[in-house]
Amino acid sequence: MTPSCLLCGRPYATALSCVPCDGVYVFGSEPGYELGSSSEVRCPDCGVTVGGSHHLGCTVAWCHGGGRDHQRFCCEHQEVQVRDAGLDLP
Repeated sequence: MTPSCLLCGRPYATALSCVPCDGVYVFGSEPGYELGSSSEVRCPDCGVTVGGSHHLGCTVAWCHGGGRDHQRFCCEHQEVQVRDAGLDLP
């Protein structure tokens, strides 16, 4: 079975994007993150394409205003989405 995102249910390997989150930068627009080459079209951690919303728990994801603690802030934004969708966190 292909691993899938808890939030959107889409497979990491083929999903273009996750559920949009207002607090999270889309892939390719994170502060200080540079795409490795023109052929790098997917996030190296969660697999979304350039311009796509990162999957829950992605280590590349940055939240607006998160600073150094960006991963904690992203998880908080996405955890709210998970709860609102009626899903349980692992």
